[in-house]
Amino acid sequence: MVSLFAKSVYYVAPTGGSDDNSGTIDNPWATWKKAFKTAEPGDTVYFRGGVWYPEKTTHYLPLEGIGNNGTYDNWIVYTNYPGETPILDCKNFPVTTSSIGGLSIAGVTYVTFKGLTIRNNRQTTKAQWICGVGLSNSGVVYLDQMTSTGHGGTGYYIAGWDTLYMINCDSYDNIDSTSTGIYGGRADGYTMSSGGTAFDTFKIAYINGCRAWYNSDDGFDISSTKQLDVHDCWSWNNGRIYGDACGFKWAYSSVVNPHKRKVYNTITAYNYNYSESGDMIGGGHVFVNLNDADYGIYQVMYNNTSYRDYMGHMSGLGAFDCETEAMAIYRNNLVYEPQDPSGPYQAGFKACNYGTPTYVIQDHNTWLQTGNYWQTKSNETFSINDDDFVNLDTSQLSQPRKPDGSLPDLTFLRLTEGSDLIDAGVDVGLPYTGDAPDLGAFEYGIYSDAIVDYKIPLEFQFFQNYP
Repeated sequence: MVSLFAKSVYYVAPTGGSDDNSGTIDNPWATWKKAFKTAEPGDTVYFRGGVWYPEKTTHYLPLEGIGNNGTYDNWIVYTNYPGETPILDCKNFPVTTSSIGGLSIAGVTYVTFKGLTIRNNRQTTKAQWICGVGLSNSGVVYLDQMTSTGHGGTGYYIAGWDTLYMINCDSYDNIDSTSTGIYGGRADGYTMSSGGTAFDTFKIAYINGCRAWYNSDDGFDISSTKQLDVHDCWSWNNGRIYGDACGFKWAYSSVVNPHKRKVYNTITAYNYNYSESGDMIGGGHVFVNLNDADYGIYQVMYNNTSYRDYMGHMSGLGAFDCETEAMAIYRNNLVYEPQDPSGPYQAGFKACNYGTPTYVIQDHNTWLQTGNYWQTKSNETFSINDDDFVNLDTSQLSQPRKPDGSLPDLTFLRLTEGSDLIDAGVDVGLPYTGDAPDLGAFEYGIYSDAIVDYKIPLEFQFFQNYP
C-alpha cells in the first residue's frame, strides 16, 4: 500500500543498489541523497532494511537543491519498507570541531519521515554540539516511528516549525560525556523550540506516543513558545552523568489563550541525579523560565503519573513573573515516592512573593499546597502504597512497540481494583470510565494506551493509509 496521493514509488537499499539504477524494487538506489534529490510531491520512497555508513552528515535541504518540498495534498513520504529497519549509522563521521547532525533537515514542508533509525553520531571534541536528527526552519512536517540513539548529544534537535507531528518516536542512550562545563548537559532525548509572537497562536506541535530514556540530560526539553499537545509520552531514567535529569522541561509560552498548551497521560520515572556538589536535581515535569514580563501562560497538566522522580512537578526559581496573569492548571495528577531528600515533596512551585503561588491552580491531585511558597504535602485523602499498582517494574517501559508503532501495553503503574485513586479525579474533558476520572496516566479497566480521542487535523488525515 502506498501513500494516498502517491505518484511514483522508489526504493533504496544498503547493499546491491546503485544511484545509476532506476530506483525500482529490483533495481534500487544506493544512497539516501539520491532518494532525497529525486522524490517529488506525491512520491513515496521505501528504504530497505540494513545499515548505511555515511562519512558525513546526510542533508535534506530543499532551499539548497537537496530534496524537494511536498504540497498540501501531495506529501513526499520517506518510509521504511514494511517489516524492515533501515539504519543510518554515523560512526564513520570524521573527527571535527564542527557541530554536526546525523540526518539534517531544514526548510522542509509537507514531508514525512517514517520508520528510520539514526545512530552513533559521536562527540570528538569538547566544543561540539551533536544531534541525531536535526530539523529547523520548517513548515508542516511529520516524524513517525523514528528512532535516534547512541549519540554524543541530543537525539532530536528541532528548532522552528509551523505544524509538527512527532508520533511514536524513541530517543535513548544519548550521552554527552566530553563537553565543556557540566558533563551530560547537551544530550536531551528531545530538544525542541519554536518561537513567535504573543498573537501568533497557529504554530503547534503534536507530540504523541514518544519515549525518552537513558539520556544524560533531560528526556524532553521543550522550549517552544507556541502551542503544544503532548500526551501518552514516557520519560524515565534520564540525567546520567551530571545532566539536569528532568523527565519533561518546559520554557515560557507566548500563547495567552486558555488550554493552548496541554500535557496529559504522560509517565515519568526515576528522573533524578546527583550533581558534583552532591545535591539531587531533576524531576518529572519542571518549568524553567516559564514566562517573562511580556508573556503569560495557560498550560494544563492533566492525568500524569510520576514515580520515584526527584519531584513530580515543580517550577524553578524565577519561573513566573507575578506581574503577569500566568496560569498553570494541575488536575488528576499522581505522584508516588518522590526522591527529594528535603521532603520528600510531590510538587513545589516557586512564587516571587514567597507566599502561595497564585499562578497555579491545583486540585484533585495526590498533593496539597501548604501555603508555603515551595513545599506541598501529601493529600491525606489517599493512602498510596505499592498495593495500589499492578506492577512497578520500569523495564516494561522499554518493551518493543506494537507492529503499528504504537506504545506497548503495560501493567506498570496501572491501578489495582479497590485503589482509592480510582474515580478520585474531576472531569477535564478526557475519556474515563466509572463515576469520575481516575488519578494518573491510566484509566482503570482500559488497557489500550491510545485512549485519547482528540480531533485529528486535516494534514494528519491525508496519510492515515500510507504504509
